[in-house]
Amino acid sequence: MKRIAIVGTIIIALTTLAGCGSKTKETSEAKQSSSIQEGASNKHFSWTEQDFNSIVVGDGSGKGGEDFEKLKNKFGEPSPTGSIGASQIFYAWSNGKENSPNLEYVSVGVAKQTDGTWLVFSKKQEGLK
Repeated sequence: MKRIAIVGTIIIALTTLAGCGSKTKETSEAKQSSSIQEGASNKHFSWTEQDFNSIVVGDGSGKGGEDFEKLKNKFGEPSPTGSIGASQIFYAWSNGKENSPNLEYVSVGVAKQTDGTWLVFSKKQEGLK
């Protein structure tokens, strides 16, 4: 009987922690979206839809994803827009035309690897041609 109570407590704790992680991610994504609108701009915005489509997205930990340094070298320094703890950060490049039908932006989520590199685990874009 004691074993069942312990297992039940562990399941409740894990369920609660999973819910908290999801909430943190939702909050981070909301912060990410608002930061893009607030002006995460890059004066030399040169992204195309083809560039965006070529980004390799890894799993939830970034494994198998594009190296973030490669993107920075090609498109310039992005603006940080949010994070999930210290190991996952969201960045955006934008043409700076907030609240405009001409807004273009690219956002990537990157995860820190054990070797110190940052790999892409998510991507999003708006307005690219």
